[in-house]
Amino acid sequence: MKKGTKKLLIIGIVFFVAIVVLSIVERAKIQRGYITSQSSEVMKPQSKSESLEYKLAVIDKGYVSKDDIIITRFRSLLQQLDAT
Repeated sequence: MKKGTKKLLIIGIVFFVAIVVLSIVERAKIQRGYITSQSSEVMKPQSKSESLEYKLAVIDKGYVSKDDIIITRFRSLLQQLDAT
């Protein structure tokens, strides 16, 4: 194998591995809710009638279920703010 061909092959392999690793990291971020995918609509509340604590939980954590504990945490914090 020629020296130039060997270098080109190594560069190609490194490039391929880098793309695979970046793809895996990106997918993990989407699954954990750090970023949204292009077609994802689950990161924002769908209705204006959603509670403020739910909207805050979505902003803080990404997608949350309606019975997530973080919603209760924000509800408590909002009640504490109202009391002051």
